[in-house]
Amino acid sequence: MEHTRYKHNNCHDSHCKYCDGDLFTCTVCGASEGELPKDCPGELMTEKQRDAVMSGYIDHIDGVWVSLRHCPNGAPQFASDGTMLDEHGNRSIFDDVDE
Repeated sequence: MEHTRYKHNNCHDSHCKYCDGDLFTCTVCGASEGELPKDCPGELMTEKQRDAVMSGYIDHIDGVWVSLRHCPNGAPQFASDGTMLDEHGNRSIFDDVDE
């Protein structure tokens, strides 16, 4: 799914960062600029997902979330929601548990 650019309706600002194209924000997933995954996930992204995309840990490609970082054994290091995983795919004790 392609991202949908946010634009103001009837914007009267002489220099609007959205309408002038200086800032790209997707109206569907809510991500902006560096937080944007390759493809729009089709739903509002969580803060953890946006942070993980910006950090290069996950991306949304061809309709699925994929981990871009892997443990030495080849297992994904991050879940689709940005949660850090251990080498067995379980939630890491080092991941921030506060939501």
